[in-house]
Amino acid sequence: MAAPTSEVELMLKRKNRLAEERKAADFRATEREKREEAAKMRARAASARLAQIAKMRQTDARRLDAEADRCAGEAARADERARRFALDEELVAVRLAHTEPSAALADSGDSDWTIV
Repeated sequence: MAAPTSEVELMLKRKNRLAEERKAADFRATEREKREEAAKMRARAASARLAQIAKMRQTDARRLDAEADRCAGEAARADERARRFALDEELVAVRLAHTEPSAALADSGDSDWTIV
């Protein structure tokens, strides 16, 4: 038998999903910034007068690319966590709909199957 479900559990799943979606968006924005910064660094390296300066700028560009790759991975993991929370949220909503009457239900007593 499944554990009793409450609206608090539903709200918690929703809060967690939204937090993970925000994290993913933040990581994508950081990734974009790092990629842009790396492109600028490569352009500066191409216009550098000294080979040593160009080499340092290329190294910086590779470091920025590695940071951007890390951010892309974090965004993908946050998306996956958000997807799992969304599935959990749906399951909790269905369990709520099939148990006791609650604010999640929008029926007038004639049906136990209506979810808003």
